[in-house]
Amino acid sequence: MKKNDVKGKRFLLLRADIARAVLREQLQKAGAAEVADVAVYESKSVSSLPPAVTEALKEGAVNWVTFTSSSTAKNFVKLLGKNYLEKLKGVGIASIGPITTETLKELGIPPTAVAGEANLGGLVEAISSAKIGAEQRATT
Repeated sequence: MKKNDVKGKRFLLLRADIARAVLREQLQKAGAAEVADVAVYESKSVSSLPPAVTEALKEGAVNWVTFTSSSTAKNFVKLLGKNYLEKLKGVGIASIGPITTETLKELGIPPTAVAGEANLGGLVEAISSAKIGAEQRATT
């Protein structure tokens, strides 16, 4: 048997209610016998940001904002309001991967750093390797 062969195997995917179907579809396409896709938690938006967050953004006390999914990007922009680009001026923007990066670009927020590997380690590495200082961000 091949090490990565999924044919005939059964899978249990424990995920968020808003998870994309890509993994399930790929496993089925590769011949998995059964793929149970179970939502074990719900992703819900908050109605407002904590005052400390909005105040920190206003005062320029935030150096980086990290986005780990497209939904976090969309929801954050919604919470910031129509002048969100102004509120993010001078802040480094970090994206966990290509799908999130595409969403950020669609929102008019080009990422300063993008994870090479779509995981938290990759995100930290991208931020650590970013060649942009706070004084440079303020002028971009």
